[in-house]
Formats: sequence, C-alpha cells, structure tokens
Amino acid sequence: MRRAISIVVLVTILFCGCYFGIMETARPAGEGEFHLNVGYNMEIPAERGKAVEVTAAQEPFIGFEAQEDGTEGDTDFFNGIFQARLDYGLSERLTVAARAGWTKPLAEESPGSLGVVGTLKWGFVTDPEGFSAAVSFGGGYTALGPVVEGTVFMDYFFITGLFGVYAAFRPYYVYTDDGLEGEYQLAFGEVVYFGNTLLLAEVLVEFGTSEITMFVGLAVGFDL
Repeated sequence: MRRAISIVVLVTILFCGCYFGIMETARPAGEGEFHLNVGYNMEIPAERGKAVEVTAAQEPFIGFEAQEDGTEGDTDFFNGIFQARLDYGLSERLTVAARAGWTKPLAEESPGSLGVVGTLKWGFVTDPEGFSAAVSFGGGYTALGPVVEGTVFMDYFFITGLFGVYAAFRPYYVYTDDGLEGEYQLAFGEVVYFGNTLLLAEVLVEFGTSEITMFVGLAVGFDL
C-alpha cells in the first residue's frame, strides 16, 4: 500500500449540509493498513437567521434547544461540517471504515455532533494503472436520525499513479417520524499525486426531497 498524505479540495452541494460529504475514491486502504481522512465543509453562500426545525431528539447532537414551535429561528443550522473517516484494510479488496462529523453554525453555539456511520467497502475491480470500481454499504445514527447508505465508486488513472478522475453515487435513507426518507448524492472529481501527496478536487450534487445548498471544503488524509 502506497504511503500517502492526501489533501482533498471539495466543492459540494448538499441539502442543508446535514450529511457527510463523500471524500473517497474506489481505491482500497490495503490489507493491514490504516488511513485517516479529516476535513471541513463550509456553506457558500452562508445565510444567517435561517429558521430550521430542531427536535428534542436532535438536541444532544446539534447543541441547539428546540423551541415551542420546533424551530431555532435566529441561528444558522449546519453551516459548516467537520468530518473524519478512519479506514482499515481487512484485505486487499475489503476496507472497513468509521465516519464521524461535527457541525459548526455561524452563530456562537459550540459544535454539535453529526453522528457516526460505519461502512464496509469492496473493491471488485482494482487496477492502479487504469480503471477501479468499488461498492460500500453501511449505517449508523446521525442528527437526522438512524441512517443506512450505499455507495458506488469508480475511478480511472490516465497517468499511472499521477492523475486520474473518479465518480461516486450514494443513496442514503433516514428513518424519521414521517417514515423512511431518501436522498441521493452524485460526485465527480479528479485525483492528482504530487509525490506522496494526493490532491482530489470534487463536485457533489445532492437531490431528493430537500433544498440544495453549496459547500466548499478542505480535507487532509494520511496513513497511520
């Protein structure tokens, strides 16, 4: 497994910034290898004074108190997300990961937990000199509620070990008081190696039942 430090530059479009960005390609971690990825997504443009629904169940996660009408009217909600992912290679094709996130509104509230999601990724096509593909499945508990997700990853290197492109599609489903609600994320990006440094630029679009919001972010990853 190539030891690398990665810098991930992201432009993401997420509904209300309420869920994790993808920040990942089809490449497995490698058997016995640990990889840590940390990053931050910031809403662009950042709107202040936006009323949002805050339920009592979400209070321990987001750090806001629910009002009688169920909203926090003078505070921004999920204007920024810190997120971290720890990967471990069970084999050359299987990677298990745990993802956690913290929200940071523009107001002065302390960051609240976005929750934790675990995943298992299988790289069914692995070619460092060309096309790779993988699928992952997982679930956990977030500020949105219990969630399950699945992701399809694809990447292709035009210049071996130096430059490539990737795409990812992630549907995820949240169990709410109104039942199961689904959202979908579609990401495209490019991968560039600078020695042991990996740079990814990504555009992500989320669509489904919620409004669309644009985020920009930066993440750094490294082998442990």
